[in-house]
Amino acid sequence: MGVGEQGLSGFAEGPLEVVLVVEGKARHVQSIPGVRVVSATSSGDDAIVDVVRAEAPGRPTAVVTADRELRRRVTDLGASVLGPRSVR
Repeated sequence: MGVGEQGLSGFAEGPLEVVLVVEGKARHVQSIPGVRVVSATSSGDDAIVDVVRAEAPGRPTAVVTADRELRRRVTDLGASVLGPRSVR
């Protein structure tokens, strides 16, 4: 189940919730309308997995990453994966 490089077009209808997981020096970034920011307390990858795990069953979820291990972890939880080029 992957969205591939075509981006979010056709992935989900209606409004999308964008969640940005930040770590390190970016932890000070605040949420803005349309983008919820989650500050990772340790590993950013672990925080992303936690966000995916917390989603309602059956809710379409996509993670943008090029990291192979993170891709495996989130697809095991039912999320789709987009490559970084899909977000412009």
